[in-house]
Amino acid sequence: MRYTTMVGTSRKEFAYRRKALINASQVAAKTGTLRGDDPEGITNWFLAAAPIDNPKIAVAVVVVDGHGASTRASRLGRMILEKYLVG
Repeated sequence: MRYTTMVGTSRKEFAYRRKALINASQVAAKTGTLRGDDPEGITNWFLAAAPIDNPKIAVAVVVVDGHGASTRASRLGRMILEKYLVG
């Protein structure tokens, strides 16, 4: 699950240029996307635990029919992790 934040689907949220305050190698995560009719639209989710060696926080974010990059589940999840781990 470390792969997801380092080179996988959430890598851009944890990349240096995004100036993430937490190290991607310390976050275990999984993402997913669903398209459907009930509710209509796209649902994306992000599950994570950090730090990997001794987890202190677990996060689950589900965004139903979000619009724009600011409502992606992985972005919201990273922001929650940063607030908890960094302050």
